[in-house]
Amino acid sequence: MRIGGSTAVGALPSRSDPDEQYRVRLNTALEQQARAIGQALHDEAGQLLAAAYLALEEAARDLPALSRERLCVVKTHLAAVEEQLRHVAHELHPRVLAEVGVVAALEFLGRGFAARHGVATTVSATLPPRLTDAIATAVYRMAQEGLTNVGRHARATHASIHVEPKAGVLWCTIRDDGVGFDLAAIERRGGMGLGLQGIHERLSTLGGVLTIDSGCGLGTRLIAAIPLKR
Repeated sequence: MRIGGSTAVGALPSRSDPDEQYRVRLNTALEQQARAIGQALHDEAGQLLAAAYLALEEAARDLPALSRERLCVVKTHLAAVEEQLRHVAHELHPRVLAEVGVVAALEFLGRGFAARHGVATTVSATLPPRLTDAIATAVYRMAQEGLTNVGRHARATHASIHVEPKAGVLWCTIRDDGVGFDLAAIERRGGMGLGLQGIHERLSTLGGVLTIDSGCGLGTRLIAAIPLKR
């Protein structure tokens, strides 16, 4: 539904959705698959690249200087592939989320985004003492998708992630000062892209709501409201 310059997607339900359990199981299964793929990329592909490095070093020993220089170029390309694989593995399975918690994971995400895109990024997060894994993952995935969209479309100079609990609801806001977009035009073309649709579906399993607030030249805000107790 339309709310002024915003589009609100989903709702904080007063009763359980009959399909809710199915969606919860589906999201859990998808997260487990992403974790398995990310782990495989990190471990198996990493081992193959390490073997390739060793093979190149052995081959270089018996080659003239010019050929060794060419192999160094190949090693540079392999290093770039390794870095990209690490990035993809992290996107699929953010191990930092389990290892250091949501706040540190969001800060890590913000620093990485700022370094890659040259967009100043601030993170402020206050969390309740007990946060379920499902809510923690939803917040992280929303921040991930929000920053991805900023990097692709916003032409922003600054982005921010803000998370705080208020009155039994966890609020998560991703904001940028970029070019924004016409919400009405997006709706006419069929609504959200797959990434935001996935966030909406993940939030809906938690009883949450996603609000998109934007306008041409006004930047964009993604706001998630997730009930902490149901």
